[in-house]
Amino acid sequence: MEIYLGKDINIIASFLQNLKFGVWHVLIAFGMVTLGILFLAVMLIMGVLYSYFAQVQKEQLRAETSLVAQGVNLEGKSYFDYLKVSGV
Repeated sequence: MEIYLGKDINIIASFLQNLKFGVWHVLIAFGMVTLGILFLAVMLIMGVLYSYFAQVQKEQLRAETSLVAQGVNLEGKSYFDYLKVSGV
């Protein structure tokens, strides 16, 4: 069953139907390569961001540990009695 959409469109449609290999396979391959490159780019960006924020967190923990050590040295165990801790 063929639907008439105009002379030019039907010529193009019949041409594409007669292709066994060709345009559609190339377009599918091109799309797959494009998606693969996009996936790799996203993974690379996520890896860089993960590494950056892991380093920032290490630096923050190092600074907090240093401050707690100073507090314990100055006040002893009583430092922990008035220490405000959020999220625990």
